[in-house]
Amino acid sequence: GREGCAKTEAKTRGCRRGRERNCWCEADAGNRDRLGSPPVITVGKKVLVERPADEVFDFLADVRNEERWNPNVLRIESEADGPLTVGGTFEGIYRRGGRMRFELVEAVRPSRLVFRGGGRQTTPVGTLELEQAGLATRVRMKGEMEPRGLMKLLAPLMRKPIERQYATVAETFRRVAAMENAGPKE
Repeated sequence: GREGCAKTEAKTRGCRRGRERNCWCEADAGNRDRLGSPPVITVGKKVLVERPADEVFDFLADVRNEERWNPNVLRIESEADGPLTVGGTFEGIYRRGGRMRFELVEAVRPSRLVFRGGGRQTTPVGTLELEQAGLATRVRMKGEMEPRGLMKLLAPLMRKPIERQYATVAETFRRVAAMENAGPKE
């Protein structure tokens, strides 16, 4: 198995274990199969939210809030009346991804949430790691998307638009989550 980037990739691409924009390391290169199928597309952003970690965690665990901070969401349908617990599910309708069903597969309050989902075009995993930073919270947002069906052919072309989209989502999240009254959308 690989531990981080191959040294040649690190030298030629300036990669530091997947933290550089143009990196094909850990998450990407390790996901190619023997036939060279497209890799999982991995994107990530870090934001600082001016609220305590437990409040940010609760805001994220209440998936109904995603309509407020993810401009790609058309609708979120959740049976939970408040934050999800592990095993809880919800469905979302997304501008580019269509209908997807997600499950909360890991929750460690107030530091980590992992959602796993699936739709016709991709199989996404969203990981949110939170760390208290004084009165604020550092949030590391990581999205891993495995293209399905014909979308696999477009994977190399999807990376840049997805990176731009994720940057917009992260900034909108930072702004909305920092609002004083960031309760669920009515």
